Amino acid sequence: MKRYSKLTIADVAVAVAVGVFLFFVSLPVSGLGRTHAKRVVCMANLEGLGAAWLLYAQDNDGVLVRSNQGPDRWVDRPHQIDPATGIRTYTNHDSTLEEKINGFKGGLLFAYTGQPAMYHCPSDGRSRVPVNSRGVGAYRTYSIPGGMNGWTGTKSISGLGAIRGFTEYGQIAAPAERYVFVEENYTHSPSTPASQPPDRGYNGGVWSFWRGNNSQAWWDPVAAWHDEGMNLGFADGHAEYRRWVDQRTVWFANDRFDPRLGSSSYLQPGNPDQQYMTEHYPFEFVE
Repeated sequence: MKRYSKLTIADVAVAVAVGVFLFFVSLPVSGLGRTHAKRVVCMANLEGLGAAWLLYAQDNDGVLVRSNQGPDRWVDRPHQIDPATGIRTYTNHDSTLEEKINGFKGGLLFAYTGQPAMYHCPSDGRSRVPVNSRGVGAYRTYSIPGGMNGWTGTKSISGLGAIRGFTEYGQIAAPAERYVFVEENYTHSPSTPASQPPDRGYNGGVWSFWRGNNSQAWWDPVAAWHDEGMNLGFADGHAEYRRWVDQRTVWFANDRFDPRLGSSSYLQPGNPDQQYMTEHYPFEFVE
């Protein structure tokens, strides 16, 4: 396992801040320059989160942090904190930015990251949009797929067969090939048309894939904020940029109810982006 110290994560954050500052200073003000700088910050966020994820596993005998939300997971759900008792009152999708950050601080990885900004890509503008009665849109950009200690047991996926996810780092045969962190652009519940205002205040649960256990179907959306592409963080701690090659992926990422995708927008046979995400999803075959 690649080894990190807590100082390493702080060093990454400082280096990114200095690097992006110099990047802005050295280039003429332009949309292209700002777009690239945001991608650089996002990549560094993923490397910092990847280091925190690895540190947690190192400190817990190789056991992976749980990938959904709760006080004993990588992040908690958005909540208020009673100043007298410390009791958490969950506000979920109708939550303020402060309450969302409380969710980061209440998760198990914050002891390693220490910085709320590490959970947010600057190209993700959802938190600038009002949601429900008092909240704002999602601020946390990144989600962890269910195969990284989100669901247990085996699944039968059409086109793949029987598979299972990972609960310990030592089970991952090729960490550089399995992603841990995904940029997720979730804005509407399945029952809410995209023509209505967004109603999702955070990326709930794990990043889910293969709706209906079909290997050719998306479930939760990915993102396409970086020149119609997305950054991914992998299990060895490195991050990569992936530009989508199928227009259906971009449509689904920006609006999973896009009418150009038809009534079965999740199902996209022959989509090479979907195939890539399947090939690098955290799972192993069950014989």
